[in-house]
Amino acid sequence: MNKRKIINISLWSIVIISILLFVVIIIVEHSFSRNAASGLEIESQVAYKSFMNKIKM
Repeated sequence: MNKRKIINISLWSIVIISILLFVVIIIVEHSFSRNAASGLEIESQVAYKSFMNKIKM
């Protein structure tokens, strides 16, 4: 029980850190290149879908 709890917490921390990094990268990219905003939006949606699929597995 205790071991499972620790694993669960570490998994959630990894998920939260990766989402935060992802958001920071999007903000930085967006501020650097406003012209490529639409391309970035599509890219982020694709990355988000693949990320959610990884979590479901």
